[in-house]
Amino acid sequence: MSQTQEPVAVIGMAATMPGADDLDQFWTNLRAGRNCITYGPRVVVADEREGTRRVHARGVLGDVRRFDHEFFGIPRREAEVLDPQHRVLLEHSWAAMEDAGYDPHRLRDKVAVYTTAGPNTYKDDRDFGAESAAERLLVDLSNAPDTLSTRISYKLGLTGESLSVRTACSSSLVAIHLAAEAVRSGRVGFALAGAVNIRCWETLAYEQQDGFILSADGHTRAYDHRGTGYVEGDGVGVVLLRRLSDALAAGDHVHAVIRSGGINNDGKAKAGFSAPGVEGQSAAIGAALAGAGVPAESIHMVEGHGTGTAVGDPIEVRALTRAYRAHTDRTGFCALGSVKANIGHLGYASGMAGLLKAVLAVKHGEIPPLPDFEAANPEIDFASSPFFPVTEARPFPEGPRRAGVSSFGMGGTNVHVIVEQAPAVEPAGERPAAPRAVVLSARTEQALAQVRARLADWLVAHPDADLADVAFTLATGRKPQPVRWTTVASTVDELVAVLRGAAPNAHTGEATELAQAWAGGMTIDWAGYYAGTTHRRVPLPTYPWQGEELWVPVVGGDARGTDPDAPEPVADWVYRQVWTRTALPRPHHPGDLTATAGACVVLGDGGALDTAVRSELAAAGLTVVPVELAEAFDTSPAGVVGVRPGDPADLARAVEHVIAAHGAITRVVHLWDHAAAGADLSVGVLGTLSLVQALTAARQAPELWVLTRDAQPVGDALDLRPEGAALLGLCQVVPQEHPDLTCRGIDVTDGADPRRTAAQLLAEMASPGTDQEIAYRGADRHVPSFAKLDGAGGVATPVRPGGAYLVAGAGRMGTAIAEHLAAAGATRIALLSRRGTAPGTDRFPAGTEVWALAADLADEAAVADAVARVTERWGPISGLVHAAGADASGGLSLLADTTPGSAADLLAPKTAGLLALDRATRAQPLDFALVCASLSTVLGGITFGAYTAANRFLDAHAELRRAQGAPWVGVDWDVWGFPGTAAAASPTAMAVEQATGLLGALVSEGGGRLVVSTTALGPRVARVRAALAGGGGSGGGPLLTSVEQLRDALMDVVADLVGLDDLEEDDELLAIGCDSLTFLEALARWGNRIGVKVPIARLWGCRTFTDLAEAGWAVVREVGAPAGPEAAAQALRHLAG
Repeated sequence: MSQTQEPVAVIGMAATMPGADDLDQFWTNLRAGRNCITYGPRVVVADEREGTRRVHARGVLGDVRRFDHEFFGIPRREAEVLDPQHRVLLEHSWAAMEDAGYDPHRLRDKVAVYTTAGPNTYKDDRDFGAESAAERLLVDLSNAPDTLSTRISYKLGLTGESLSVRTACSSSLVAIHLAAEAVRSGRVGFALAGAVNIRCWETLAYEQQDGFILSADGHTRAYDHRGTGYVEGDGVGVVLLRRLSDALAAGDHVHAVIRSGGINNDGKAKAGFSAPGVEGQSAAIGAALAGAGVPAESIHMVEGHGTGTAVGDPIEVRALTRAYRAHTDRTGFCALGSVKANIGHLGYASGMAGLLKAVLAVKHGEIPPLPDFEAANPEIDFASSPFFPVTEARPFPEGPRRAGVSSFGMGGTNVHVIVEQAPAVEPAGERPAAPRAVVLSARTEQALAQVRARLADWLVAHPDADLADVAFTLATGRKPQPVRWTTVASTVDELVAVLRGAAPNAHTGEATELAQAWAGGMTIDWAGYYAGTTHRRVPLPTYPWQGEELWVPVVGGDARGTDPDAPEPVADWVYRQVWTRTALPRPHHPGDLTATAGACVVLGDGGALDTAVRSELAAAGLTVVPVELAEAFDTSPAGVVGVRPGDPADLARAVEHVIAAHGAITRVVHLWDHAAAGADLSVGVLGTLSLVQALTAARQAPELWVLTRDAQPVGDALDLRPEGAALLGLCQVVPQEHPDLTCRGIDVTDGADPRRTAAQLLAEMASPGTDQEIAYRGADRHVPSFAKLDGAGGVATPVRPGGAYLVAGAGRMGTAIAEHLAAAGATRIALLSRRGTAPGTDRFPAGTEVWALAADLADEAAVADAVARVTERWGPISGLVHAAGADASGGLSLLADTTPGSAADLLAPKTAGLLALDRATRAQPLDFALVCASLSTVLGGITFGAYTAANRFLDAHAELRRAQGAPWVGVDWDVWGFPGTAAAASPTAMAVEQATGLLGALVSEGGGRLVVSTTALGPRVARVRAALAGGGGSGGGPLLTSVEQLRDALMDVVADLVGLDDLEEDDELLAIGCDSLTFLEALARWGNRIGVKVPIARLWGCRTFTDLAEAGWAVVREVGAPAGPEAAAQALRHLAG
């Protein structure tokens, strides 16, 4: 007979689970039998050609990208590279200590730490910019599971044993068992046990195959006949344990009691290493039952392992039955459930989730149901067992409430614990109302305001709370922070009134003086103040974290075997741009620049920056040829070439002159955005367009470095220049259409030190990486990425009754938005377009006034007149939408074929038109101004040069106006799938109602620029970069010797990218969903397959696979089809760029 184990109290808890930011919400979800899994728009996506099936389902947490690193004194750089699992477990460890009412820095007892974490998915696909051995060590330590426990011990000042536990799926319950043993033995006074499992991927998808452990339909149907496995999930939880006798003596709040535990390993008594074993599981359960010292019939709930697998669930029930049959012959008295059916399998944190469910159940006296349970797995014999599947919430029977919790790890480590409700505590004697000093603190004023609000809400929900215990807990159980607040109150109601600002502090006396001294920064010995009194610790609200987003973006391809084009849930479609400070490149030293032969053209104005850059480049050994703006083309004796702004002929002559005088042009440094004329789009966008045309016509392939000023919204956007942003937009497309040309943008602030800027340019040129756009702010280097916003959608579009709404652009998008506004309640909508046409009134609800006005947006007077007519007829304008030219249905062409005139025509409605609309509505009381741009601002696209430039202008102007306090927002839309259009076939297309359904969230979010992408944006950007680098394919294919083989190879590549397997040779690419960006990747893969780079210009006008193959075959014949070893060699040269 095993000896009865000493009970251990759970005195502190903290957790975040799928669908629940705290334990209260977690319990609400459990009681309701709620399924908290997040699903994609299409849950199951099968690819019959590849024979794969991907399921888009996972239990996910909220924003795990944020971390309050300053609270823990962790430098930002260290925090940025720290595994998010370490971050959230550190915050939850602190919260569990506060929930227990203890300041870890004032505890004299030893506190042990036992933790476990899931596999690190943060490190593998990210470039942390580690440039030295010390930085590489920092990255390694920040992402190692070994340092998880010790980091918590270090930051919380805990001196007990500190161990990381890894036994696969049973890790967290093993950690809890070991923590309980540590306090039972007396080695430590307290023990923290924590577990976290977070996957840092940008997709919900997993690959599923029949008979495997992952669910076929995105549901974990534990013990159910429909079970096909489990869905994975993320979660974090921490408990603080103490011997029950010590906890009761100290006046701790006890959530529940761990009576006993049993642990073992299966050994070889099972079918295989990863298989479950009846004997091992049964023995672990039996050991816990024996150690509890209570009748088995008194346990009325078991929180099982319950993975929903056809084999695992029956084995588990057989093991449970065998263990219980040693103690009882009764049947059907114990409810069996599994939290995995609610939140998925949390892997290394699954046992923690099960324990927390059991603790909450015995605490609240209710057994939660299994979600959507239909009928038992036929291999489970519930009728002759002590167990039954719990299908609805039910109260515990009379008597002490007890529950068992199982967790079994792949590899055979089994653990089972018995949980019991907390013992009844004698109520404290009634204390007379007396003034109590209430002290609160935080790191910032904002956090302190949240501390006050949380405490007030808690007190309202707990009106019977003992004010003396509340004051005691706050004074002795919270770490004093720099921003402090205090009051003195005699009752809970009085304290609530003061916290909410409804009443002043009306008390005076010794307690008040002491509290005020503390608020002034004095250290008060609160433990001494309360010595000799009896108080209990209260589980009050914990600290409100003030985290900032710290997230290194994925820079590689999709290396996780998931589908990069998998559709995301609509709630995950919205992103905002963030700027991340990175490591600096190595400072330039003489000799660092390679290939210094040829000419380096500097487009400047002879000013300070131009002079500094020329000097640095010349000192680096380059032949510098200055090109400046002039009234006519000329060349001076000093070697300066003069050109007229944006004149194609002058730029072509300049390129010819430089080649004739100095040989090939190897580098171009573009400084015209810093010139006085740089604010003119004819100099920036159109001048650069003409420059690229001149370079490519002369078969030059230089590095193109474009320096802009205040073109990127890093930090304060009040000085943002949309003209520079437009220039960078054009530069995005240059290397996509001309892969031999590299083009990188470096943005600095206006007035930056010219010498420092020149040095930064040289450092970038000497060690060019993959960053296409870089921003320097002072000495700091920043690169852009995109962060997903939480829970977009579901927000009503704010429409003011009787308000007037002006929609500029009556194309498909503008009309769809107007229809949405009408459906949301707008009754007065003006549609402004060049022709003044409007859709039929039958498309709008009855009673909606739709007024079509004609005006050329580029005509400022006409726009002002239209706005005046609207306000004269309807009054002030409440909402503004700019959707002119948003459809991009015409005017697109390759850069080589784009004339200055056609580019200006495309730019006008989006640049001059937007400025005119802004000026005309400045006096209007707008609730929102929505500017519709395109995802091309992020991804670029073949033929999208001028279009991308125009959209970057839109975004920048919206951000500028937002910074100025106006309610503007620019939205970079993914493809709108209007019925009957080629775009509707795109795999990333949005249904119109999906797009308009986001409008409320977009105009309410508060950002100046938002991005809508139906698939994970990070991998999408990475694939564009990979295509530019020529890394789209695997190579090694068979030698292709005919136009038919070229066509078939291209069809295979495109079929793989668009997810179709029944393509025809005469299919048009747009009709099957192959947009310009998909074609960019397809072209890189096709070139790799055939061993020949086919210039995009040679494919212009081709619509079908047959057209493309014939054009490609002509190129193959011109260069000579590679054969034998030479084919492989040429393919390698292509991959190398």
